[in-house]
Amino acid sequence: MENQNLSEFDEIGIGLQPTVSSDSPPNPEKPTVVITENPEDPKPSKTTNQNNPPSPKKMVIGCLFFFFILFIILVVAMIFGLRAGEATIISFGLNPADFKNWTIGIVSIFFGLISLVSIISIVYHLGVRLLASKDAIFEKSRAAMKSLVSGIILVIALAIWYFVYSYVSRFEMKPPELPIEIVTNPAYTYELVSPIQIEFSAERITDKFKKAYDLVSYEWDKEGDGKIDATGQKVTIYFPDGGKNNGVYDVKLFIKMQPKGGGDTIAKDYSKTISISRQDLYGEIKVDRESGEIPLTIKFDADTIADPDDSRIINYSWDLDADGRPDRDGFLYRNTEWTFDTIGEHTVSLLVTSEDFDEKGNHETKTFTKKITVYEPVGSTDAEVWIETNTKKGFAPLSVNFSAQQKVINGKKAKIENYEWKIGDGLETIRGERAHYTFEKAGVYPVELTVTFVNGQIKHEMVEIVVTDESIAPKAIIKTEPTISAQYKTLTGRAPFKVKFDASQSEDADNNVVKYDWDFDGDGQWDAEGSIVEHQFLDSGNYKTTLRITDSDENESRAEINVKVGDENAVIDFGVNKLSGAAPLTVDFDASGSRVPKGKKIISYEWDFNPSLKGRDKQTFIYERSQTSHIFDSIGEHLVQLTLHADDGSEYFDTIKIVATYPSLNAEFSASRLSGNAPLGISFDASESTGKISKFEWIFNDGSTSAEKSPTHIFEKKGIYEVILKVHDSLSNVSQTSKTITVN
Repeated sequence: MENQNLSEFDEIGIGLQPTVSSDSPPNPEKPTVVITENPEDPKPSKTTNQNNPPSPKKMVIGCLFFFFILFIILVVAMIFGLRAGEATIISFGLNPADFKNWTIGIVSIFFGLISLVSIISIVYHLGVRLLASKDAIFEKSRAAMKSLVSGIILVIALAIWYFVYSYVSRFEMKPPELPIEIVTNPAYTYELVSPIQIEFSAERITDKFKKAYDLVSYEWDKEGDGKIDATGQKVTIYFPDGGKNNGVYDVKLFIKMQPKGGGDTIAKDYSKTISISRQDLYGEIKVDRESGEIPLTIKFDADTIADPDDSRIINYSWDLDADGRPDRDGFLYRNTEWTFDTIGEHTVSLLVTSEDFDEKGNHETKTFTKKITVYEPVGSTDAEVWIETNTKKGFAPLSVNFSAQQKVINGKKAKIENYEWKIGDGLETIRGERAHYTFEKAGVYPVELTVTFVNGQIKHEMVEIVVTDESIAPKAIIKTEPTISAQYKTLTGRAPFKVKFDASQSEDADNNVVKYDWDFDGDGQWDAEGSIVEHQFLDSGNYKTTLRITDSDENESRAEINVKVGDENAVIDFGVNKLSGAAPLTVDFDASGSRVPKGKKIISYEWDFNPSLKGRDKQTFIYERSQTSHIFDSIGEHLVQLTLHADDGSEYFDTIKIVATYPSLNAEFSASRLSGNAPLGISFDASESTGKISKFEWIFNDGSTSAEKSPTHIFEKKGIYEVILKVHDSLSNVSQTSKTITVN
């Protein structure tokens, strides 16, 4: 009986053993049994529990339960996000519509997985029940119960899925609407540095209206002067300087659209502000040609490079062989030439220095580059090409035929690899020796021809096509003072003959003339712009003066008159390099352009500075040469009188006004020392500052300030202090500078 009980305990793994009497003989077939202190406690020892690994089934169930809880937390959080509203979702940088779709997707994945697992469980346990033997009643019952539980879970999951999906679908989440505005590249259009090219796009505006309207035209006016500077949905506009409004451009976009299905055309306008905070040197290097055969001599011209505030260029430094060292350096090298004796593409650099100063006190500089291509001598490099057209001007619609022509050299034409025509501002690109295009609307269209020769040489030619609207073309009318002869359309006078031209009475159907151009001498170059201008004809002769007026639709009209100028009178030309500037102001005068009537000769030039002064204050100089310079030290207006003395004793004089202004505001100071041991006393002096200073402001960055011109300050504690000086003028302009003080 005892052996049987022991076997049962051994079978279930319990280490309980019965007490054995000391009188009982030992049983050699059974091992000696150790009696536990508590035979009624069936628990296994701690050593046995530590050696048992965790059940894999329990680990899987635990992981699944953990992910189940995470899914529930995620779904609940997203639902609360939808309830919080679109503004809250957008504040996290999310798209409300996408957030709603993500929520529905996660809910569907979560409950879809639960449903799928439930269906698999139902099918599996039904299969187990059907395949079990008839005697396995317990197994069949247990399989049926598990199938039932899985079915209940499936129904609950589908029900919750339906209600959650319906609840989430109720929220109306719209994607955040982009503002209907002009988009630019760069996007930030304030505090820019000119010259700069900016890309403008009307895509957002187009997206807003394209469903209901057909967009007819896009017209861009960069300065708000009524002149159309570009057309198209996407354009690039060049800003060379700060313009006429202190660096602020109010770029206007005019859009015309027509309702789909017909209807009257409507117009809308939008604007974008461009702010130029600093103007850089602008212009480009001009060359007589950009490519040619080796050896290639190129003439370089920097005449078009200028400072936007009309400050003087003081130095030109050319690096012509790209070795990083100047080959031509100095003010006199505004124009130069160089011979390239190696084949390839060469980059020429020009460092231009202005008399202006930057924020660090250095002269403003800018580097300009030009690429020159030198190739092997294959065929003729002197080939000339030009464009021939059947017409260059007419009323819309205007059909124009273009033909590329080439000069024959030594009985041969150079071989051409490619012709490319660029019509208008991105209207069309045509390849071939000939091209045809019909311009449907009024405007001025540049047409560029690019010819590529087989030897790599490239030639560019351009022609301008002017298309006008016959019904609204303006009519140019010239009025003059003195009055022109209506019968002969001729104006007569003696040289130098000063004439006032007036085009303000020109006629236009819609009263939108935006430009008046004048060619006074008939050379084909436009000499002035404006509705009312003045011009002085210095030499005797007959002149054809032409007026061209242009309206906002690029329609134009011209009118001509003849000007007959007789024998000349004396001409007094001061030839000043500047009329105003900061004192002390140095002005160079060059009267070599002055002249007296024919038959006489200038023998001396008398310069009288401030002719109203008397006695010792009067400054009069007589020179045989025509050039002189003078320094105006005092602030204010100064009259200068130039008298020409002729060889027959006659005199001719005129006056000019020079204005000396206060120097530009510039903060500068000196310090008695820059370092020392605490306590450290230092004297500061702002006498080097320039301009009409109304207030001094010192910031010592140890908690102390001063408004004196030359303060003394004691730094009590060890440290490094940046001492800042700000100078103010009466117009609220501020200039500042700083120095670092080290206190040991």
